[in-house]
Amino acid sequence: MTSFKDVVKVFDKLEETSATLEKIRILKQLFNSVDPEEIDKLIYLTQGILHPNYLPMPPIGIAEKVAIKAISKMSRLKETNIKKIIDESGGIGNAIEKILKQRKSTKTLDSFIKKPGQAVSKEKDQSISEVYNSLDEISNQVGTGSTLKKIDLLSNLLSRSTPKEAKYILRIILGTLRMGIADMTIINALSIAFTDSKKNKEFIEEKYNICPDLGRIGKILSKKGLEGLNEINIQVGIPIKMMLAQRAKSIEDIFERMGAKFACEYKYDGERVQAHKNDNKIFLFSRNTENITKMYPDIVDAVKKLQSKTLIIEGEVVAIDPITGRIKPFQELMRRRRKHDIDQKKLEYPVELYLFDILFKNGENLLKEPYIKRRNILEKIVLESDLGENSILKLATQKIVSTNTELEQFFQDSLDQCEGLMIKSINESSIYQAGNRGYIWLKLKKSYQSKMIDSVDTVVIGAYMGRGRRGGSYGALLCAVYNKSKNLFQSICKLGSGFKDEDLERMPEIFGRLELIEKPPDIDIVAEKLVPDIWFKPEVVCSVIGDEITLSPDHRAGYNLIRENAGFAIRFPRFLGFREDKSVKDITTIEEIMELYNKQTK
Repeated sequence: MTSFKDVVKVFDKLEETSATLEKIRILKQLFNSVDPEEIDKLIYLTQGILHPNYLPMPPIGIAEKVAIKAISKMSRLKETNIKKIIDESGGIGNAIEKILKQRKSTKTLDSFIKKPGQAVSKEKDQSISEVYNSLDEISNQVGTGSTLKKIDLLSNLLSRSTPKEAKYILRIILGTLRMGIADMTIINALSIAFTDSKKNKEFIEEKYNICPDLGRIGKILSKKGLEGLNEINIQVGIPIKMMLAQRAKSIEDIFERMGAKFACEYKYDGERVQAHKNDNKIFLFSRNTENITKMYPDIVDAVKKLQSKTLIIEGEVVAIDPITGRIKPFQELMRRRRKHDIDQKKLEYPVELYLFDILFKNGENLLKEPYIKRRNILEKIVLESDLGENSILKLATQKIVSTNTELEQFFQDSLDQCEGLMIKSINESSIYQAGNRGYIWLKLKKSYQSKMIDSVDTVVIGAYMGRGRRGGSYGALLCAVYNKSKNLFQSICKLGSGFKDEDLERMPEIFGRLELIEKPPDIDIVAEKLVPDIWFKPEVVCSVIGDEITLSPDHRAGYNLIRENAGFAIRFPRFLGFREDKSVKDITTIEEIMELYNKQTK
């Protein structure tokens, strides 16, 4: 068993290191030093998770307020004192070291009474497995009294931890670990650690894209080496990482990249879903590999009717107006994203699934087949299944085009109910690139009456308390994009318009558990005039559109990239909706903002 105390020493090094190559070297040494039986748990903890995303397991589920109660119980300090220390220390992770030192200085009656011959007890090092199992036990507390039980368990875990261990335990449970360790950083480190070559990272990544579980992959590599990964193949019930598209710059750009002929599909304003069928067992996964099967029982019933024993197919779920049959906005669909009253929501917000790809059928891996062949197989399955006119399973509207006129007309047709087109290569090389954002798929979206030609996905990092009819709740949000080179979320707009009443009503539910006392370390500094009333853990993604992307001395997104002492900002930003189907990993990057900004100036 490997001591968790040794692991946190490495975490300290990773936190202090900004260079990716150095992070890979440090991780490589760590992976080589860990007991192979524990390496999966170590990788999960390094990612800040307990299980791969696709497993329907509960999250740790502890907010900062609950963590403070656990610290108070463990340290015998008042919560007000603890909050003060947190404010002075720059975060709860840093504060715990001071708190534990204060606790150790508090003498108890037992410490003065020592029996004759009694040896001084020595604290036993916690192993990786012991810490992991304790966190897993905390996450599995549900139902009445679960919060109090979590407080007890966390208090006990912290009480037997060193200050450094407690610091990282708290960061893991609060989702603020962020050491700049991306999935590819771990893959590179695993490749060097267990195959002695960085060259094998592509093979490891290929396996990860059909089995998004780095813990499992790391354990196989540490025990069996590279050949052991041959046991990983497509498996119904384990999501394949979805292929993504690049933005099309123009009509000319599309023909330049795609050639003389290509496929166009309607781009539906919904939630992308990967459906797995194994006889009558159905699994539904989001683009983040989250298991969302329970959210769409009507989709589950419809997929069961497809005439194949095993299938993996992809499509876009959209909300439908039950009277007109027209597609409703994405936000209407998100009302289906509920843990309770799902049967009622199913009736209130009926859906359809527009299918556009097939990745696996009756044991046959179709990822390496050209797109047009995959589409033909999908069409044949739908036709042979005789689903009927009223089926909620439909094929995405598609057309092969070869001229500007055909493309422009099809694009205009799509805007009647959709947000644009997906452009797809039909060449022999048009395989399904799992987990990649390539140029064999492009997206062409509706232009707005502004310079800003596309929406951006931002993460909400704070809120301003409302006034007037928004009094007593959040009135505006502070939103950020991601700077990869700095590993920081950087503000890009203060968002106060575009909200519907129901959006405002939902905000306390969405953000309540994410409230923080102070700015997290993974958020860049914010101009004094933009400091929010409340900070949030950066988890909630929302789409924003505006008149243009401009430069501002107040926002930090891409600061100094274009102009000294100025960053990118969205002018007159408008809220388009919360993207509960996306994670922070999917938000718009500084590079993408730069691309959009440059398009405006051409």
